[in-house]
Amino acid sequence: MGVLAALALLVASYGGHVDPRVWALPSLATLGLPAVAAVALAVALLMAALRQWRAVIVIGAAILVCWPCLQLVFPLHLSESATSESATDRTLRVLTFNVMNWGLYDGTQEEENPSMRFILEQDADIVVMQEAMQTADYYTLPSMRTMLNTLKRKYPYRTTARTDLAILSKYPFSKADDPLYYDKEWQYYGNGHAMAWDFTLPDRVLRVFVTHLQSFGLSQTLNDDIYKEARDIDEKQKAKTAVRKSCAAFKQRAKQAALLRSAIDKWDGDMLLVGDLNDTPASYTYRTLRGEDLGDAYAETGTGYGWTYNSARLYFRIDHILYRGAMRPTMCRRYKAGDSDHYPLVAEFKLAE
Repeated sequence: MGVLAALALLVASYGGHVDPRVWALPSLATLGLPAVAAVALAVALLMAALRQWRAVIVIGAAILVCWPCLQLVFPLHLSESATSESATDRTLRVLTFNVMNWGLYDGTQEEENPSMRFILEQDADIVVMQEAMQTADYYTLPSMRTMLNTLKRKYPYRTTARTDLAILSKYPFSKADDPLYYDKEWQYYGNGHAMAWDFTLPDRVLRVFVTHLQSFGLSQTLNDDIYKEARDIDEKQKAKTAVRKSCAAFKQRAKQAALLRSAIDKWDGDMLLVGDLNDTPASYTYRTLRGEDLGDAYAETGTGYGWTYNSARLYFRIDHILYRGAMRPTMCRRYKAGDSDHYPLVAEFKLAE
């Protein structure tokens, strides 16, 4: 039992090193890392109670080998980062939020929209959003009208892009790159989106890559409310459908991550990569994008598992704030707020000269 627990932990921790375009099943294993880690720890405690010390040693060794990955998934920072400051340091507050079209599918909300209220309360310098539906006339909705006017006063610089990306900013910015665009026909790899903007801060230009990569489609599959092929079939077939769709999504995101990483490598200045990657810190997508040079604000200053996806009993941290350059995160927190199937993520940075 100890050997099986150790092997499962190793596969779940390092499955993201295997390119899913070659073999996708190890990527699928990374989704189970939180559960596998909990089971491995429980088995170790049970083996210790039974005085099965060889099994305890095997699981302990696996935990040590997997510790770099486990630290990314379960960071434990009980206080805000204490970075050295100078009189010239500036603070930048960044918020990313997949707002799920503001939860306004039926347009019947009469009270203030909770997602927009959260954004206004946070007073971030840069807000990036995914699934920010562009086609709706929000001014016709009582739950949005007043807050939209407040939002426009607070954020004079705004834009929307593709079908669902949006930015609110206190600083001016301009479009810099469109990494997933690859030919004149405006075709894309899958349904993912990623764009880059250059923000003019008082002392520097900050490039921000805003992402919403290929979705899993798992919640729709498991709830049987979108994919016709998932209706009226047994649980075993539903599981096969979920695995097949997940593996296809892993492969698409691997393509998207390669293109996006190439765009990151062309920029040598300060930068952020912010948004919904639809993949966890143990994944191939995350490892490709982070590389050896990007930091993770949540992994360095957050506490706990901090899942950001919260629908259909699927709890994954798939929204991220990565960075590079003359800046250091002092705080990154997942808030259980809003009216979406994602929770927002907020980070603060000290910008050094």
